[in-house]
Amino acid sequence: MADPDGKYANYFDVGVNVNELVIDFGQCYGRGNMPSVHTRIVTTPAYGRELLALLARSMMAFEASAEPSKESQ
Repeated sequence: MADPDGKYANYFDVGVNVNELVIDFGQCYGRGNMPSVHTRIVTTPAYGRELLALLARSMMAFEASAEPSKESQ
């Protein structure tokens, strides 16, 4: 399997219902500009909870080992 393409994202939008969790990733620069969505991930709410736990663990490990950046403040 080839390595997936990496894309920078600073815009996120989430929608959820009983069957699906939809996460849009994109870029948006400047206030008033429309975001450009480049990736949409669709999964179930159960897997969304797994993603949430993984992100929380990853951010806790990062924050424990790194100086806080200006972006995170």
